[in-house]
Order: sequence, then structure tokens, then C-alpha cells
Amino acid sequence: MESLVRPGWVFFTGKSDGSSYQGTARRFREGMKPNLYAVAGPIKKGGNQVVLSGTVQTRNVEGAVIKTFEDVLVFDLLPKYP
Repeated sequence: MESLVRPGWVFFTGKSDGSSYQGTARRFREGMKPNLYAVAGPIKKGGNQVVLSGTVQTRNVEGAVIKTFEDVLVFDLLPKYP
């Protein structure tokens, strides 16, 4: 993944209603534009974790769908160190 993702690239953009998030996630594949798909999910662990899920289609270089699956993204808030 390190070779595919560059500093400043965004995995998720969206909005929160205070108890959940919804928006757009991105999957990266070498030589292709990011694959965008809708995700949504709750804020957990007292606000320290967000679990997003959504259906994503992976495509080949010609744009044909290779497979469709449910993707889960987990974001954990890390403590700040001095």
C-alpha cells in the first residue's frame, strides 16, 4: 500500500451527524484512478473509532468489473503524544 498511496491522498470524505458518518471512500490500485464508492457507519468507542462499510466494485484496466464485495474501513483516533 505504501507504494500506491502518496502523502496528501484522501481515503474518505464525508459528513457526520454526531453519531455516524456517511460519504465517499477511495480504493487505490497501481496504474488506475482511485475507485470511489459510498460508505456509512457509526462512531464507536466513545468517539475514538469510526467503522465505515460500503459495497465496492473492483475493475480491470479496461474498466470491466472484476468483483463486487462489502468493504469495511476502521479509523481509530490515536492519542496525541507530546
